[in-house]
Amino acid sequence: MYPSAGINAAAVAAAAAARHP
Repeated sequence: MYPSAGINAAAVAAAAAARHP
């Protein structure tokens, strides 16, 4: 695994934002 927890969190946040506008 890459040490990119921040990027993973950003991806989760982006996915959540895309799910409910």
